[in-house]
Amino acid sequence: MFTATCRRRRISGRFAYNLIALRTPGDELVLTEAQLKAPIERHLRMLDSHNIDVQMISPRPVAMMQWESPYLVGPWTEVTNNVIAQQCDLWSDRFVGIAQLPQSRDLDSDNCVPELERAHGLGFVGATVNPDPGGDGLTPGMNDEYWYALYESAEALEMTLVVHPSISRDPRIEILSHSYQFNNVKEEWLATLLLEQSDVFERFPKLRIVICHCGGALDRFLKKAVRSTP
Repeated sequence: MFTATCRRRRISGRFAYNLIALRTPGDELVLTEAQLKAPIERHLRMLDSHNIDVQMISPRPVAMMQWESPYLVGPWTEVTNNVIAQQCDLWSDRFVGIAQLPQSRDLDSDNCVPELERAHGLGFVGATVNPDPGGDGLTPGMNDEYWYALYESAEALEMTLVVHPSISRDPRIEILSHSYQFNNVKEEWLATLLLEQSDVFERFPKLRIVICHCGGALDRFLKKAVRSTP
């Protein structure tokens, strides 16, 4: 599901690092059709070679920057969604958008509602949800009332919420190579259990939630077990 061309990543990456360094939102990132055309056409050839008709375009989870100050996360979220929308508009028969949200551990989830509504107006069909935007385990679990404003809005807009963590700032796992993968397992599995064993879907019966990697743990542990079998 998740994709971004190398050229788009380089340009948007420079914009993001500049935003972090200068700590002054205000500039806009505008990519021309010419800047997008060559890398997207290469990407389309790859999709064709794999018989993929339509692909969902979403933010790269590790680049959502939701551990940063909210006044920087907001503008960065808008820029990310604008670029995704531009790509989906130019190739509307091949791409649909999954939005980024301006999540923050320090703000209630109703902070995300205006951007979810804007993304819906841009034609997006869903949004990525990070169950631990601070990367420190201090955000309430996905069964908590903390999330209800976002759930209510997503249900009303018929927008699917795609659960995928970002970075972890847990010092215990820093020794692990590619520790973000362990974080994916942990956070996605926990989100699955909390949603299954709560009344979230009784409260929001039309809410649609997709949890990546088959819920995190099972698929990854099975693959690891198969690889380690002599």
